[in-house]
Amino acid sequence: MTAQISSLRIQVERLSNLSLLFVGSVVLLFASGCGDNAQPPPKLGVTNWKPNGIGGPVETRPLPPANRVVSDYEAWQSQDTGKKGRVYEATLHGANQSQFLVRTNGGDTPMGYTYETDVSFHYKDPTNGEYEIFWSRRGGHNLNFLNLGSTSKLVWLQPNGLTNSSGNPQLEIVAFEGLEPDWGIFAESGGKSN
Repeated sequence: MTAQISSLRIQVERLSNLSLLFVGSVVLLFASGCGDNAQPPPKLGVTNWKPNGIGGPVETRPLPPANRVVSDYEAWQSQDTGKKGRVYEATLHGANQSQFLVRTNGGDTPMGYTYETDVSFHYKDPTNGEYEIFWSRRGGHNLNFLNLGSTSKLVWLQPNGLTNSSGNPQLEIVAFEGLEPDWGIFAESGGKSN
């Protein structure tokens, strides 16, 4: 009987130790996910600024006129069945920027309170029309480098399929000349949707 009690006590101690180990792991996992989940400040001046494709190659095309961006992108996706990241490439000139706006917003998320800094501006190409361009980064950051002033930068853009209140297509910057990429361009399968 004493041997059975001793064996039972050992099993209870092992179970207790396992439970503590499990609870400790859960607490550590939860604690590591809480707090400031901001991205580090943008790293500028890099030569390797073009992100790689995730799940397939990246294909670039010249940015079409503003009034054709949405239809051109939809046609590109439906006519090309390959799995790839599709981005438009354009050189942005600071003289064509207007309504440059930086906003930092905060809010509660499942991972705690977090901030995001958003930039948007209008870009009016003398030949191709006007676009609305935006970029975001988690955390509070100085993103004034996107205000080009008298300079020009090569960028990769993806339309989100929406237009602003003026009817201009909205495009997200997914790569910016000299800015270290944070992640890759996700490849999507093309072809006609069913």
